[in-house]
Amino acid sequence: MDEKELEKLCKLIRYDILTSTTAAGSGHPTSSLSAVELITALFFGGFYHFDLKKPKSYTNDHFILSKGHASPLLYSLYHAAGAISYKELLTLRKFGSRLEGHPNPRFPYVDVATGSLGHGLSVGVGMALALRLKFQNPNYKSQINIKSQIENSKSFGSWNLGFGALPKVWVLMGDSEMAEGQVWEAMEIAGYYKLDNLIGIIDVNRLGQEAETEEGWDLHDYEKKARAFGWEPIVVHDGHDLEQVLHAFEMVSSQQQILSHESLSHASGGAPFESEKFAFASKPRIIIAKTIKGKGISFLENKEGWHGKALDKKQLKSALKELGQVDLKIRGKIQLPKNFESNTDDKIQKILRRLATGVEGGGLLAARKPEAGPAATREAYGEALVELGEKNPDVVVLDAEVANSTYEDKFQKRFPDRFFEMFIAEENMADAALGLSALGFKPFISTFAAFLTQIFDQIRMSQYSIVDNKAGVKHLGIPTARSGGVLIDRAPVGKDARQAPNHLNINIVGSHAGVSIGADGPSQMGLEDIAMFRTIQSGTIFYPADATSAKSLTKLMATIPGINYLRTTRSKTPVIYDKDEEFEIGGYKIHKVKNQKSKIKNTNKNSKILVIAAGITLHEALKAQQELVKKGVETTVVDLYCIKPLNDKAIKQLINDHPNVIVVEDHYPEGGIGEAILESLANNHPLPNTNFTHLCVRKTPMSGTPEELLHFEEIDSESIIYAVMSIR
Repeated sequence: MDEKELEKLCKLIRYDILTSTTAAGSGHPTSSLSAVELITALFFGGFYHFDLKKPKSYTNDHFILSKGHASPLLYSLYHAAGAISYKELLTLRKFGSRLEGHPNPRFPYVDVATGSLGHGLSVGVGMALALRLKFQNPNYKSQINIKSQIENSKSFGSWNLGFGALPKVWVLMGDSEMAEGQVWEAMEIAGYYKLDNLIGIIDVNRLGQEAETEEGWDLHDYEKKARAFGWEPIVVHDGHDLEQVLHAFEMVSSQQQILSHESLSHASGGAPFESEKFAFASKPRIIIAKTIKGKGISFLENKEGWHGKALDKKQLKSALKELGQVDLKIRGKIQLPKNFESNTDDKIQKILRRLATGVEGGGLLAARKPEAGPAATREAYGEALVELGEKNPDVVVLDAEVANSTYEDKFQKRFPDRFFEMFIAEENMADAALGLSALGFKPFISTFAAFLTQIFDQIRMSQYSIVDNKAGVKHLGIPTARSGGVLIDRAPVGKDARQAPNHLNINIVGSHAGVSIGADGPSQMGLEDIAMFRTIQSGTIFYPADATSAKSLTKLMATIPGINYLRTTRSKTPVIYDKDEEFEIGGYKIHKVKNQKSKIKNTNKNSKILVIAAGITLHEALKAQQELVKKGVETTVVDLYCIKPLNDKAIKQLINDHPNVIVVEDHYPEGGIGEAILESLANNHPLPNTNFTHLCVRKTPMSGTPEELLHFEEIDSESIIYAVMSIR
């Protein structure tokens, strides 16, 4: 499409931005107007390759609107492409519309939700890694055997695709979000991995929400920073000059583009960098474009006080008069993906969809038997990752420089091509995992549970990338089984168990949780993590007590859509479950001492005591149970290994049968297991007549041995015994 046609499209898109936001009565028209030329040239200038009929095709390019508040621009682009009607465009921000205030995958051309600034480039890192792994990694290809399955296709092209053919990831960022540290985490890791299929675009319009940004229009400063982080910057001095913009995209799209002396000079016209020429293959690129906020409408251009404000009808009339005649019928064409014919693409999709369905059925590898010695759940997690990796090439692991503590290094040694060291940059790691998941991978990320608080915004935003299609959840009853010296009753999944219905699968593991880590002190003790993950609507929370359950639940996580959290313990704990024991979403296990009835002095129903625990405190509860039998006191211990979702009906029945309830957990009282139980009961009126005791971390912890700290916080076996005897 020539420049004149692109200019007409720019007018149409400005018209759409203005009219749709006025119809909505809110929105961000000025932030959208500043990037019109940039993204119109990208979409319709032949640089962006995307099949509108197959928006989830693996061969498509990907566009991430990191400045998500500029959603009117995004929707107007797809109107200009003929993908949506003008009638639908006018539903912007209306209840029930898929054109929401900030984009998410309810709009089918969007991969991930954006709107919390600073996230988009990290997601782009994950997508760029995913595309490289799918198309260029020979080990991955041999594992999925895809080449042999499609070699009879007419035109597949080479798997070892260069930059010109490898699908690209384009990320539009606002200049305000460049103040976010996470952006520079992403910049650094993209440079480290030389992600030459990742292209950033900075819309440098100078104005933030309330005033000038930190850098203003200092393009040279952005340029220096980008180069320092291993990127190749391309400066556009006028982001509304289509000739300059198109030239920038042409430079980006060249596999081995030589930069000229002029293109390396900075905005102020100063001296160029030392090298007159620079071949930038195998580097991520970034376009740094000077733009004007509110461009195209004089009373909006470069004016403060207009951020997030739609024009009223009178102002809109004036703006449209200034805009001039608009060709409302013109439409642009987005280029189809390169190197793949449609019939071949269909075959690729069928193969990859089949491969992305999860771990194949079959026997789980043996876990330690109960007679084996103690083992850390974090080590069992690492072993399970290797077993998962053997079965499923879509399993990938991201580490925050703690792999030797979380035991992810076991996976790293076995599958180095599917292990990504993200260093101590947890925010970037979390969003990179989202990017990988959006393209069909099953990422596992881990760090110490205490540090997961840093990534709550990333987790919160990830849940909005999961589209709710109101699919029902299938629930399976689970038979009763025996294991070792205890009776175990397996619980079925509750009717209200929630699962994310689409393909996203993000698995987060918090190691070294609770005060039981010991001498490292309170800064290293994850005591808020359960509360945090309980707020995630598409979330599942597992807290295994032994190596067997840790292995089983790790493998189960890879099959559960949504955001899954596994809490692991630093210390070695006894292995209490047999290798054949099964674990389920919404499940729990009941432990009773054999032949305890003959030793019980009082069997009155009102004297029955239920102790609910998980992880490290389950072992304390089981020790207390054994001691209490000697005193003639009956207790039933529940291993609540699945904290979310809970089986509300079963929990209520258990508490009805045991009027005295003690919850013991290595977590703060707010948002932990105790509150989860109380919420479950509150949702099932009427509430049982229950004597409820909550043992948890209520004091400020300190350094010490695990035993000292569990006792100090009154969550050890001695404290449980005291609580039981106090009830009686």
